Amino acid sequence: MNISILFDFIDGPWGGGNQFLKNLKKNLIKKKKYENNIFKTNALLINSHHKKYKLLFLKLFFKNKLLIHRIDGPLDYRSKEKNFQNENIKIINKYFADATIFQSNWSQKENDIKFTKFSDVIWNAPDSKLFSPKNNKSQSKKIKLISTCWSTNISKGHNWYKFLDESLDFNKYEMSFIGRTLYNFKNIKVLPPLNSYDIAQHLKNSDIFVFCSKTEACSNSLLEALHTALPIVYADGSSNNEIVRDNGIPFQNHNIIEKIRTVSDELDKYKLNFNNIYPDIDDVTDKYLLMFEKVKISVSKKLYIPKKINLLIFFIILFNFLINDFKDKFK
Repeated sequence: MNISILFDFIDGPWGGGNQFLKNLKKNLIKKKKYENNIFKTNALLINSHHKKYKLLFLKLFFKNKLLIHRIDGPLDYRSKEKNFQNENIKIINKYFADATIFQSNWSQKENDIKFTKFSDVIWNAPDSKLFSPKNNKSQSKKIKLISTCWSTNISKGHNWYKFLDESLDFNKYEMSFIGRTLYNFKNIKVLPPLNSYDIAQHLKNSDIFVFCSKTEACSNSLLEALHTALPIVYADGSSNNEIVRDNGIPFQNHNIIEKIRTVSDELDKYKLNFNNIYPDIDDVTDKYLLMFEKVKISVSKKLYIPKKINLLIFFIILFNFLINDFKDKFK
């Protein structure tokens, strides 16, 4: 079985979904399971609501292609306003998806979505060749904190980075922030978005990863830090607790500095007792392939019929996609 990923890949540093899907594609190619031509492939992976119009036409004219739907969100978890792309995601899952992959148990629970016959929770994973533990960190008189963030959305926790810039004891700590922010920090060293290799090097030379985004389906930035065996001080909530577990501690409100101090005092303990529960990208790729294989076998045994749409359903879905996009644009 050859698989195509229906997604507009972006070269260079970008959001976590883009980084993960690039790694997944690279591994599928390595395993000789990837097909660049979506018209030749017999299986498609679609990410959330992206490329929904192209998918709609593909399902009308190529009715036997199997589809796995990788779901983010819910997409309004960072906003008080309703995100109508959630409705488009529900449509895709109902009419197109033969299987659903949730990025975390939290995402599975929070998405108000009808399950497909096949579904699973599969965490993301970074490039294992880059993001791995480093035994000997460079010695420094100060404890090195680091954060990464690609979005300037305030809900990503930027107010807490600003709070740390104003309140942290920089005689004891030094802190780097890699990515994008709207703030002009006075004490935190800001680096622009970097490629994965450079990010990995900065993580390996740091002591603690500080993660201030409270609502995440399964953060790629968080997993990159965990794959380098960094202890985490993280915003309590969503999938963060599920992923970090005993490899760090959560903070609530203004006790972030207290939690950083606690982890700083126990760095040796975290280093010795790091719980490596994180599947590498090879394992994750195999789990995606296994999901496709389950569906394929069920089809071959006539236990499952791939979802199909006719011309009437095509226009009904097209109308709903357009309406939801219109509502999002003018809400």
